[in-house]
Amino acid sequence: MNTEDEFIEISGAASTGFFLKRVEISCATPNSDVDITARIVKLTAVGASGTSYTPTRARPTAPVATSTVKNKNGTAAFYVGSVSVTFRQTDLNGRAVWAWIPRGNEEFIDSGSAGIIAILAQVSSASTILNVTCDFEE
Repeated sequence: MNTEDEFIEISGAASTGFFLKRVEISCATPNSDVDITARIVKLTAVGASGTSYTPTRARPTAPVATSTVKNKNGTAAFYVGSVSVTFRQTDLNGRAVWAWIPRGNEEFIDSGSAGIIAILAQVSSASTILNVTCDFEE
């Protein structure tokens, strides 16, 4: 409660990067008035104790992702790595849905070669479940 955790961390492969295209955060228990602070950040070091995750391809014919993806699993802490840049930050009520959606094909967040981008959240109440999703392209 009231600690910032990583919810999704994407690490680009050694010689490639990726573009973050969309992020959405909502509360799975929207009947509660809780405060949520969310950030999209660039890291210089990965977080600790996330669970490996295989991304779902939006286009079945797309190549398999070379980026490494980790996510928060249940109530286990996913400690934040070393933040170097904050791209977006927002505060929202647990009854709201927040989405960062680019306005066109030219607006995205570029990880850079072997970059690490993470989606972080801090919730004011224990036992609050968040849904955090994102789309990225390599």
